[in-house]
Amino acid sequence: MPGESPRILITRLSAIGDCIVTTPMLLKLREYYPSAFIAWAVEPAAAQLLAGHEGLDEIIEIPRKWMKKLGNYTQLRQKLRSYEFDIAFDPQGLTKSAALSWLSGAPRRIGFRPPQSREISHWLNNELIDPTHSHITKRQLELLRAVDIDDCEVNFSLPLYEESQAEIDSWLADQQLADDYAVINPGAGWQSRMWDMERYATVARFLKQRFGLTSIVSWGNDQERLHAEAIVASSAGDAVLAPPTSLRELASLLRTSKIYLGSDTGPTHMAAATSVPCVCICGTTRGEYSGPYGDSNIILQAYYQGGSTRKRRRADNEAMLAITVDTVSEACYRILTYKQVNAA
Repeated sequence: MPGESPRILITRLSAIGDCIVTTPMLLKLREYYPSAFIAWAVEPAAAQLLAGHEGLDEIIEIPRKWMKKLGNYTQLRQKLRSYEFDIAFDPQGLTKSAALSWLSGAPRRIGFRPPQSREISHWLNNELIDPTHSHITKRQLELLRAVDIDDCEVNFSLPLYEESQAEIDSWLADQQLADDYAVINPGAGWQSRMWDMERYATVARFLKQRFGLTSIVSWGNDQERLHAEAIVASSAGDAVLAPPTSLRELASLLRTSKIYLGSDTGPTHMAAATSVPCVCICGTTRGEYSGPYGDSNIILQAYYQGGSTRKRRRADNEAMLAITVDTVSEACYRILTYKQVNAA
């Protein structure tokens, strides 16, 4: 109940996008329990995004693949139990996240029933919720029914990273872009989530010719940089390569862009969380479940390329390629025209 001050643990370890779409649950817990102690167990990659979040008292960094080292069990058990948690929420629904809830010693361990939970997580959690909503963001909020929090509105709140914003603002000024730009992110964790680089370049030319927007093509590793460079090379000067960015710098770059284009991946959810309208291309993931949340976004999916997670991860990108340049350009046109009309 409001006014109580329970000690709460959230175990959402990864991935970047999934951590971002869990922040509305964090904000609602903070609103309902303003005096609570709330900690989040998370892997290092996402920890940098959550650092300084208004809803958190502490971030507990968990090593990647922690379950593969026997010594980690004893160390993490001792560390987590020192916090004396009352409640643990497991929005990830995997063995590795539920095991941390169990190791924490929290008497209430709240997670999902199968099939929303996987592996043995439902055996490690002791209060199970049947979700009813289709989107992952709303489903995670449904976990709060266990503590009598219902009908939750979705609100995102990523911290404003002032130092990173200053770096990005300086780079934008050097490029003479101010805030008249789009962001294209061609990267994806799976090859099956990749669209065609030449098609991205064609959309970049459309955005410049129709709306005067230069496209900044972001990237996160060496392979993604090659893809980004290919887009820039085919854009006839209408796209530029983003500088190397940390996750905080990428969030700062996204925050002042006019529109974002990419697949179902972490930067897409980051863009949506910073109130940037997104065009999201989906193939081997269901857009209605894991696409960017919010009415200002457009999710495009010709069909769902199904199968097990392993099968979808290893699949080709035929479902992505079934989405045409014209379809994507039309979605960008709808978003930008709507923004222009409402700004008038």
